[in-house]
Amino acid sequence: MTQLEQAPRRAITLGAGIVALAAAVVIAVTIVLGMLIPGRVSLPTTQEGEGYSQPNPALVQAEREWQRQREQQGGYTDPLTQAERNWEQQRKQQNPFDGE
Repeated sequence: MTQLEQAPRRAITLGAGIVALAAAVVIAVTIVLGMLIPGRVSLPTTQEGEGYSQPNPALVQAEREWQRQREQQGGYTDPLTQAERNWEQQRKQQNPFDGE
């Protein structure tokens, strides 16, 4: 009698697992097909240079200038310079007879 009472529960659990697996497959197939629709993501091509144009040198220079100004205003220092400053500060703290 106990086997008959537990049988429907197993079937329900197994059925829910199958439904979840089917839903995952449908979602994955939908995503893949959605990526292949023209106008969205296209497959890579073997032809190089197609659609590529050289950047405008004036635009590149303007971007560099903007980046330089942003770094100056924000107090940005590159990691190497910051590491040098930290090392020097630590050296001075550890050596009281630095002579400065």
